[in-house]
Amino acid sequence: MEETDCTACELHKTRQKIVWGSGPNNPKFLFIGQAPGKSENMAGRPFVGRSGHLLDRLLRKLEIPKDCVYLTNVLKCYPPDDAAPTRDQIEACWPHLERQMRALNCRRIVAVGGTAMVTLARYLGFVMPKNGIIRSAGQWLQHNDTYVFGIIHPAFALRNEEERWNLEYQLKKMWRTAALLEG
Repeated sequence: MEETDCTACELHKTRQKIVWGSGPNNPKFLFIGQAPGKSENMAGRPFVGRSGHLLDRLLRKLEIPKDCVYLTNVLKCYPPDDAAPTRDQIEACWPHLERQMRALNCRRIVAVGGTAMVTLARYLGFVMPKNGIIRSAGQWLQHNDTYVFGIIHPAFALRNEEERWNLEYQLKKMWRTAALLEG
């Protein structure tokens, strides 16, 4: 599933490592975030920084087994200064993410933050409620045989205590309602 190199956009010039993803080859959930941060850029693995530590703590607290979760991002390279991904960068990375999604054959996707949700809506072709992640967070949206569940990004929750509770609630709801989905 991992490729050896990528020069599809300018981010290859400043990255330390390509951050393809980590987790089992047959996950129950595919978590897709925005882009690697500084810690991920150095480690070559997604969600190893402060946001990842919060996500790990919440998954453990809710007893969501780590071996049922695959972690990746829309972008595979770190955008300097944690800049928001550009449309060109997303377009350059989409084929990699699409190949990952096909290889993993996971029908339950968790969009971690607005960038992931908007990207998935755009490329998979499902309609998001108005106000994006705010309205779609905490609910399953269906496109053909794939379900997408939006959650706020842990980085946002780290900046606002109330949002930590919202993130925990969203993950709890995702876990409890996933069994009701077909497949």
